[in-house]
Amino acid sequence: MGHRQEENAQIKHQVIRPKSISLKASVGTPTIWLTYSFAPEWFNDALNEARTGRDHHSRRREILFAICAAESYRLEWVRDEVLRRDFDKLRKYFPPSKRRGVRKKWKKIPKELYRDGQISNKPNWGGTEWQNFEELVNYRDGLVHARASRPETSSLSDDEKPLPSKTDLDRMLPRWAVQRIVTLIRYLHGAVGTSAPDWLVDVQSGPSQVQTHKRLRPTALSRGVIEATDRQINALVYEVYGLTEEEIGVVEATDGERISG
Repeated sequence: MGHRQEENAQIKHQVIRPKSISLKASVGTPTIWLTYSFAPEWFNDALNEARTGRDHHSRRREILFAICAAESYRLEWVRDEVLRRDFDKLRKYFPPSKRRGVRKKWKKIPKELYRDGQISNKPNWGGTEWQNFEELVNYRDGLVHARASRPETSSLSDDEKPLPSKTDLDRMLPRWAVQRIVTLIRYLHGAVGTSAPDWLVDVQSGPSQVQTHKRLRPTALSRGVIEATDRQINALVYEVYGLTEEEIGVVEATDGERISG
């Protein structure tokens, strides 16, 4: 009896020591993304030219700044609002190695987003807002790729003439380019069912088509340019035909009588 009690006492005081277990925890390296939105600043630059400038220099800059605003906004809208800053997905719609023109990107990217279920609807780029935007892009291309610097004469086909010409820019109303961008972005949001950005202000400036600009009366500056160009052309014609000063006087007197009559 005493022997069993002694064994039980030994069992009660026995300590079990498990082997040590090593634990490891791994944490992935965090990715830090830096972003900036340039579209509001480009738009403000274009708007400033539209509000303060009245010559062809301002129209030229307004066109370039307006297109920059449209280009920047398309990516920033997809990045922040559609993909909700899931930057890894951005590569799918804006692959760094694939370059597409501004027209193709504005048409294709909303279709791709709609196909993938990222937006509930897609714009139908078939109306006047798209035609006006294409005209603006053509003017931007002409300025950047030097078609605007081509020489001009009446015998040239439309494809050979400068675009935009100096006369086009002189006759263009302020806000012409800005209003096209406002219309384009508002149409995009209307089709998709979202709100346009707060910085996109409507601009009212009367007729917005270049064709209406060409119906305006020439300014004193443009009239002087036209008259100087006419004199240069006449001088070349006189030289080609070898006219004397007396003959030139007769021709110009006849032209003056025809104009006054």
